[in-house]
Amino acid sequence: MDNIDYNNIRYNGKKYNITDLDRTLIINDRNKKIFEEYISKGNSNKALGFCCSIKHANAMAKFFNEKGIPSVAITAETDNREQVIKDFRESKYTVAFTIDLFNEGIDFPDLQVLLFLRPTESKTVFFQQLGRGLRLCGGKSKVVIIDFIGNYKKANNLRKYLSQRQTEKVNLQNGRIEKIEYQYTPNCEVLFDAEVAEIFDRQDTAEREITKEDLIDAYYTLSEQLNRKPSQDDINRQCEFKVSRYLSIFGSWIAFLREIGELTEFSYHFPQGTHLGHILYILDVIGENKIKGSHIDTQYVRFVGNYAEGELGNFQRQTKYKLQAAMEMGLLVDFRKETDDTFSLLLTNKGEQVYVALKPLLPNIDFSFRTDGKTDISWTMSCESMIIQIVKEYLNQHPKKQSIIRNILLEMDAVNLLLKYLYAIQRKAKIKKTDIYDDFFNVPFVKQYLDRHGLENPTAEVRCRRVPFLFNISGGRHKLDHCIRCKFDIN
Repeated sequence: MDNIDYNNIRYNGKKYNITDLDRTLIINDRNKKIFEEYISKGNSNKALGFCCSIKHANAMAKFFNEKGIPSVAITAETDNREQVIKDFRESKYTVAFTIDLFNEGIDFPDLQVLLFLRPTESKTVFFQQLGRGLRLCGGKSKVVIIDFIGNYKKANNLRKYLSQRQTEKVNLQNGRIEKIEYQYTPNCEVLFDAEVAEIFDRQDTAEREITKEDLIDAYYTLSEQLNRKPSQDDINRQCEFKVSRYLSIFGSWIAFLREIGELTEFSYHFPQGTHLGHILYILDVIGENKIKGSHIDTQYVRFVGNYAEGELGNFQRQTKYKLQAAMEMGLLVDFRKETDDTFSLLLTNKGEQVYVALKPLLPNIDFSFRTDGKTDISWTMSCESMIIQIVKEYLNQHPKKQSIIRNILLEMDAVNLLLKYLYAIQRKAKIKKTDIYDDFFNVPFVKQYLDRHGLENPTAEVRCRRVPFLFNISGGRHKLDHCIRCKFDIN
């Protein structure tokens, strides 16, 4: 029993958060207990330990070395890895700590001890790890497996994985199942601490009904199959459970997505109050490392609420919208799901490409801001009325750069939805903006996108604040052909 409180570790329905695991598992008391169990039950024999991360593997190897056991971490970051593996095979190290590197494909027949030092979240991975110690070798009669089990999600699966047979113990008075009993192969001695057995029994009891965890697990399983967020239609057609199950337990589809951290704000997918000048300003500030004292200084960035009072709070909210737009365009690393107060605004590879392509132009753009006298700071830019024309003229002179910008813009979901709408639904040379505001969010493929992300169909007022952003980044109010090769007059 490792006595770790896994309730404080973020869990997405399939896996625990690695950063949280590192912070929680890499502690001296736990390391000491692991070492003591290895000495007493593993008799200091050759061992392989499975850790949750590279940082964890390095920390365990360091701790064991300090205790006098020759140990090494073998991970994707290990220098001269093949030589280190050879040294471990030749027993120059007694213990090796790894992650998934040796789940399959590499054998060490003389292993006598396996250390499972992280939550066992996959049956396949569990048996792959188990298989590392079951290879026959002269003089080897058994392998000792020391699993540091805690009260993590579905820990009770370990008994299911190891057992040959399961029987239900029924209370004869009320007919209810009291307990599931497990029978193991005669060649396998399985011992669990009393506290661990109690955890297993509680989880077995909970599993006899469909739980939130079951629904979450089924959602993520389908998400992996589809390689995207499932919509409610996807759930009804392909998921193990129907949408009605989710609604009965979580109350609504949006409440379900919110609880698992999959719900994103409408302003992320369809940003408001943002134009091309804002995006280029953000690229320039981050690319030139001028964040301190800028409009995206740390004091102005708030993604989880806690805005200041008054005008400053309003500016912080507007700053979020601009950064969300850059993230949705794939230009900024999306850090919003992190809970730490510390973060760094970083360009993605796409962001670097756009920044490099436009870098010669950026010094020539007036990135100054205007205020109306009521506030000390504002996102109203001097270049707003001419920024599109400036960028168009520059890209027309540099066709290769124009191609880079165009391809990256086209990868934004909202832009793709707008183009599909213009070509497939409107199919007219001249279109009124009001027609798009009224109709865009009601077409089936846009409604399906909203459903998949848990977004409610916006009000008329909200639509007028969202769609202009798509017009703007696509190349301007009147013609969108310069950046994405489509020809529509929108007025």
